[in-house]
Amino acid sequence: MAKMSMYLKVADKENGEPIELPLKHNRTLLLSTLQAQFLGASGLRYRPRTTASDDRGCFRGIKLDCGVLCPPRNEWDETCPLFVVYAENKNAGTWNHPDHCLQLSF
Repeated sequence: MAKMSMYLKVADKENGEPIELPLKHNRTLLLSTLQAQFLGASGLRYRPRTTASDDRGCFRGIKLDCGVLCPPRNEWDETCPLFVVYAENKNAGTWNHPDHCLQLSF
């Protein structure tokens, strides 16, 4: 089995130049890490691979939970580029503050 990268390639737009961002030990990405490189970023999205060559499919959003971006289906697809989503208003990130998050233990 190949060793998985502890970095995630992210671009600000489709066909943009990607930058590698460090992942946490559990392979999640902190929103603050994304925002440090992309001012005004509020999340990530990607366009999943489809079987039809002419069907590019629609974008899918990456889950944001209490300031942590979680990989879809528990694993980042390194062949599927990720793109930054920018907040359209100043209050878009308010609900990601830790005081607004429910802490769960398993």
